[in-house]
Amino acid sequence: LYRLCGTIAVRALNLLRG
Repeated sequence: LYRLCGTIAVRALNLLRG
């Protein structure tokens, strides 16, 4: 579960940066 949250966080940051 922790890994999934990490992946989601990375995706969110990527979208914000993009």
